[in-house]
Amino acid sequence: MTRKRFNWFKAAVAIGFLLGIVLLVESTLTYRYVTRHLIRDHLTWQAAQHIAAIESRTRQFNIDAQEELRKRTALTVLP
Repeated sequence: MTRKRFNWFKAAVAIGFLLGIVLLVESTLTYRYVTRHLIRDHLTWQAAQHIAAIESRTRQFNIDAQEELRKRTALTVLP
């Protein structure tokens, strides 16, 4: 009887260990996906927002010359 209980315990420990390994691999893959895709997508979206803001300001102030655009946006846009 105790031998049978001991085998069940060993099986439960082995299953728990395998589950831990699977969860570790899943977490690693999710982290890699987030750092590669979602952050890049967010930064692309943020850059598009900055470009849209600059375009809006150029239309608002009727800026035609590139040098005038640099002067007006120097205070608001970081290089």
